[in-house]
Amino acid sequence: MQKHSEGKTTLKSLNSGGEGRPTMESDPNEAVFGDLVEAARCMIVILRRDCTIAYFNAFAEELTGYTREEVWGKDYLELFVPRTVREEVEEYFRPVLSGTSSGEMEHPLLAKGAASIRWVVCSLRTFGDYQGQPAILLTAQDITVHKHTEDTLQQRTHDLGERIKELNCLFGLSKLVEELVIDLDGIFQGLVDILPPGWQYPEVTCGRVVFENREFTTYNFKETEWRQAAPITVYGNHAGVIEVYYLEEKPPSYEGPFLVEERRLLDSLARQLGRIAERIKAEKELRRERDFAESLIETAPAIVLVLDAKGRIVRINPYMEEISGYQLDDVKGKDWFSTFIPKRNRDRMRRLFMATVCKAQRRGDADPIILKDGREREIEWYDKRLEDAAGNLIGLLAIGQDITERRKLEKEISEISNREQQRIGQELHDGLGQELTGLGYLAETLYCDLQLRGVAEAAMANNLAGGIEHALAQVRTIAKGLVPVEIAAAGLISALEQLADDTEQRCGIICRLHCDEPAPVGDTATATQLFRIVQEAVNNAAKHALAKTITIELKTDDSQITFEVRDDGVGIPHDLSQTAGMGLRIMHHRAGVIGATFNVESADGGGTIVTCSLPRSDQP
Repeated sequence: MQKHSEGKTTLKSLNSGGEGRPTMESDPNEAVFGDLVEAARCMIVILRRDCTIAYFNAFAEELTGYTREEVWGKDYLELFVPRTVREEVEEYFRPVLSGTSSGEMEHPLLAKGAASIRWVVCSLRTFGDYQGQPAILLTAQDITVHKHTEDTLQQRTHDLGERIKELNCLFGLSKLVEELVIDLDGIFQGLVDILPPGWQYPEVTCGRVVFENREFTTYNFKETEWRQAAPITVYGNHAGVIEVYYLEEKPPSYEGPFLVEERRLLDSLARQLGRIAERIKAEKELRRERDFAESLIETAPAIVLVLDAKGRIVRINPYMEEISGYQLDDVKGKDWFSTFIPKRNRDRMRRLFMATVCKAQRRGDADPIILKDGREREIEWYDKRLEDAAGNLIGLLAIGQDITERRKLEKEISEISNREQQRIGQELHDGLGQELTGLGYLAETLYCDLQLRGVAEAAMANNLAGGIEHALAQVRTIAKGLVPVEIAAAGLISALEQLADDTEQRCGIICRLHCDEPAPVGDTATATQLFRIVQEAVNNAAKHALAKTITIELKTDDSQITFEVRDDGVGIPHDLSQTAGMGLRIMHHRAGVIGATFNVESADGGGTIVTCSLPRSDQP
C-alpha cells in the first residue's frame, strides 16, 4: 500500500517487490483510484492466497471496528467469520482461489467487541498478483438492517402462519357446530380430526378428547411423553380433557416442544368445548320440554290460545280447531275479539286483555265465544302474560275449558233447586202457614173463652196464641226467602227493595237501593241467582264487616248490567284466597252459572265492594 504526500493510501504495493508492505507513489491516476476506494460505502478487502489481509479500506474499519494496522496480515476467515459458518465460507472461497467465480454469499461478520454480529453480502474475484501469486478482491455490503428486517419478516410470517393454523382450527370447530348442531359426539370427533394442522408439526401430531367416559381420537393416536392437555369443564364441573401428542421428539419451546400459542389455542378449544357441551345439553333439555309441551298442546282436551301483544291470533291447538270449526290458517293473524267474541262482550274483553297483559293475571273467568257456524260456547279462561328474557311483553297465553255443557247442567240443577225451594216455600206458606193460622185462631178463641170464665189458665192460652203468631211470622219469612222473585224484571227490583228494608229493620243499619231503571234480566232463574248474590253480599256486610251503611246499586250500559254492593265496614283481608268462606265461593259459582263476572275488592277509604256483571239480555 502506498500513501500520497497528503497521507492517502494507494494500491500500487500489490505489484511491488519487497516484503509486501505498501509504498508511496505519486501517480495521479492511482491516487484518484485510491481516493475512490477509500471513500466507497462498502467494505473492500484485498486478500492474499492464504486469505491473509493485504488491504483494508476505511469503510471496513468503520464496519468492523478494527484499524488496518490491527488486521494487516491476519487471516480473514479466522478474524471475521464465526466458527459455526466458517467451513461453509471456506467452501465459497475455494473456487475463487482456483481462478473461478463463486458469485455472492451472505455470512455473519464478527465485529470488534460488538455485542451482536453484523451481516454482509460479499463477492470475490481474483485481482492481479501479489509476489507472483493471485490476490483476491473482496467487496462486501452491510446488510445487517436488511437481514434483521428479513429475519423479523420471516418470524412474523411464521407466526402469522401459526395464527392462521390456529384460526383454521377454531373456524373448523365453529363450522362443525354449525353443521352438526346438537350432535356432541360428532363435534368431538370432528375437532380431533382437525387438531393436527393447528400445531407446529402436524405430520407428527395426534390428538384425543375424553368426555364423560367417551373417547375420540385421531387415526394415528398414540400416547407419548410429549403431551399437552387442557381440562373440559361443564357447569363448573370437570367433564373431560383434550390432549395433543407429538409422536417424536421436537426442539424444546415454551412448554416442552409446544409453543405458547399452542397452549393458548388448546385452552381456548377446551373452553369452547365446555360451552358447546353446556349449550347442547340445555338445548336437548329444552327440546324434551318443548316436545312434551307440544304433545300436551296437541292432545289436551282444552283450548290453547296464543295472542300477540295486540290481540292477534298466533296459534290455536287442534282442540280449538275442532270445537270452533276454524283451522289455524283460517284465523292466524286475525283479531281475536272481532273473530271469536260476541259483539256485546268485545269492549269488556278488550279491557280484560289489556289488564292481563299489564300483569293482572286472570283465572277462572267464563265468557262465550262464537263458532264458525254462529253458535256460542261458554269457555272458562286461565290467562298468562308472555314475556321475553328481558321481561318485555310478547303476547298472551290463554288456556280455556269448554264448560257449555257444565253450565247447562248447573243451570238445570239451579232451576230444579229453585223450583224445589219454591215448592217448599209454597208448601210452608200454603200448608204449615195455614195450619199455624188456624191454630192461632183456636188459641185466640181459647184465650177469650178462658178469660171470660176467669180461669187462671187464660194467661197460658194467651202465651200460646202469641207463640203461634211468632212461629207463623218465621214461616212466612222463610217462605219469602225461598221464593224471593216472582217475575224477571219488576220482581227482582221489588225483592231487592224488600231486602234493603228487611236489613234495616233486622240489623238496625242503613241499607239503600239505587236503581235508575228496571234491570234487563231475561228470565226468573237469572234474576233469582242475582238476588242470591246480592243477598249474600248484604248479609256478609251486616254480619262480618260490621258495616253501618250498605248501598245496593244497579248500573247499566249498552252491553251489560252491573250490581254493586258497597259497605263502610272493616274491609277484606289482603290475601282473600286464604280466608274466603263458603259464601264467597257460592256467590262466585252463582255468577258463573248465569255467565256473569264476579269480583270482590277493597274500597278506597275503607270498606268492601262486591261487583257482579253480566251481558244485557236484550243485546245480541
